[in-house]
Amino acid sequence: HPTSKNEQYKIDYIGQPLAEVHLHPLEGADSSAQQVKMLSIVAVLLLSIGCINYINLTTARATRRFKEIGVRKVVGAGSCQLIGQLLVEAVLTLIISLIFAIGFIQALLPFYSNITGKSGHFSLFDPTSWLILFSTLLFSFLTAGIYPAVMVSRFNPIQALRARSSQVGPASLRKSLVVIQFTLAIVLIAGTLIIGSQLRFIRERNAGFNREHVYTFNGRNMTARFKEALMVQSSISGVTTSSDTPVNVQTGSPHFEWDGKPKDLTIVMAQMSVDKDFIPNFGIKLVAGSNFQGNKSDQQYFILNETAVKQTGIKNPVGKRFKGNGTEGIIIGVVKDFNITSIRESIWPMVLYSNPESHNMVNVRTTGANAANALAATEKLWKEYIPDYPFEYTFIDEAYNQLYKSEQQTGQLFNFFASIAILISCLGLFGLTSFITEQRTKEIGIRKVLGATILNVTILLSKD
Repeated sequence: HPTSKNEQYKIDYIGQPLAEVHLHPLEGADSSAQQVKMLSIVAVLLLSIGCINYINLTTARATRRFKEIGVRKVVGAGSCQLIGQLLVEAVLTLIISLIFAIGFIQALLPFYSNITGKSGHFSLFDPTSWLILFSTLLFSFLTAGIYPAVMVSRFNPIQALRARSSQVGPASLRKSLVVIQFTLAIVLIAGTLIIGSQLRFIRERNAGFNREHVYTFNGRNMTARFKEALMVQSSISGVTTSSDTPVNVQTGSPHFEWDGKPKDLTIVMAQMSVDKDFIPNFGIKLVAGSNFQGNKSDQQYFILNETAVKQTGIKNPVGKRFKGNGTEGIIIGVVKDFNITSIRESIWPMVLYSNPESHNMVNVRTTGANAANALAATEKLWKEYIPDYPFEYTFIDEAYNQLYKSEQQTGQLFNFFASIAILISCLGLFGLTSFITEQRTKEIGIRKVLGATILNVTILLSKD
């Protein structure tokens, strides 16, 4: 901060390793890193659901191997040998699953690229890929392979040969695992619903300006002629020019002065030059004072937003002295706050001023139904005025949606993963229920002979 007009501002330089820039940009928006962490957690949840399925189905169906285990124990097989055999079977099952998983990864890469807008790349020649695959295999083996092997090896050989054991391990454990499994699935479903609600909030939230049916393009120093020619088109309801668009304000400055400003106070304010039609054309509310009049005297006037008034501490700002951009003038109005960045960030203090020479952007509001006619008329004028350059335009609402592209991508990914979680959980429950039903075939037969209806049997089997 300078203590006099001749003293220069002190600049501090911050270093950052290049490898960290992608996920942790210097401006502080760690959305990419957060998305990676979030998807890593989802991956662990999905893997855990699959492991719980494996544990439940392996221990439940182990009763079919009673006689095999009994014979092995009778002829001298020890617990370690049985555990080793079952662990090898688990490893082979996981390796086969891993091979199928690699195939699914390659098949789903186009789908992933379509959702995220990024080119997915998975190579078996990359050591990092093998590290991830091996870590996944090891996690699955430790969580799903060891417990069933230990439980099956503990069979009593006499009971096993007589097939008197009805189950392996406590039934309460399997029920608890099913509860945990569906709890994890519900967490993913809840996360999906929350993200969906956030996206609806973003779409429906009033950004402080009307962004519908407006397209913008760079007039290349022909903005005044474009505005005059476009205003006569019946498909166009309004045209305004500015230095930036409301969703892409690229300039800001700390060099503002006003009466009563504390010496140690520095406020960086966004700034945008606009014409007299900008505020009404975008539906921005004027809460105090007046708008620009469209004459040369506008260059001596400033309009602040509510946040700028609050941060500067100016009381009754209309008519007060204000200095910026090398111009000393007065504040003629205050507009209601509107978002020029993502709603993840707080509202910026903002200064609107008038400098027609810096108006490169032309903002055209169509009547909605005749947007195609408006674009055709604009392109025709473009070819007439600037034939050497292609006509490129952007709809304001599309640019606004781009501010929340990462949230939309996350929402789509969560929908996909939540669906997978529900499918895996239901498959596990279906398999376990089918096995329990098979075990109780004689009981079901006796109940039906004694008069039980299909509804009674269904309720009996579905109760747990």
